[in-house]
Amino acid sequence: DRSRAIKLVEEMVSEGIDPDEVTYNSILSCLSRDGMVDEAMQLLKDMENYGIKPTVIGYNAVLLCLCKKRRMSDAIELLGQMVEKGCQPNESTYTILIEGTGFGGSRSEAMELANSLLKMGAISLDSYKRLSMTFPICNAHR
Repeated sequence: DRSRAIKLVEEMVSEGIDPDEVTYNSILSCLSRDGMVDEAMQLLKDMENYGIKPTVIGYNAVLLCLCKKRRMSDAIELLGQMVEKGCQPNESTYTILIEGTGFGGSRSEAMELANSLLKMGAISLDSYKRLSMTFPICNAHR
């Protein structure tokens, strides 16, 4: 469970054993799978405090959980932090976010996502236009 996983990391650190990205990614995936998004986001911060740079795998786990919890604004904010910190989003990242609007996001959230992706250079203007035309169709089928 999540408390045991976090406790294990704390024990490792207290024993002088440095957890690596694989350890943290595993815990982030578990926390996110269990819907513990706030704990997962805190663990991302803790990683940085221990000098471990979060990877795209860890970020994607947290982004997926945020989307499933219908916290699209937080997901977009985390995406921005990810990019600021030099972690390059991948195809899975964008798929998670675009599909995330289908977990209950509004059209305005979908457009906010498309605008963010365009500003970051993650999508082309043509892709932006196609997404913009798709969002009203998707929302009509809810």
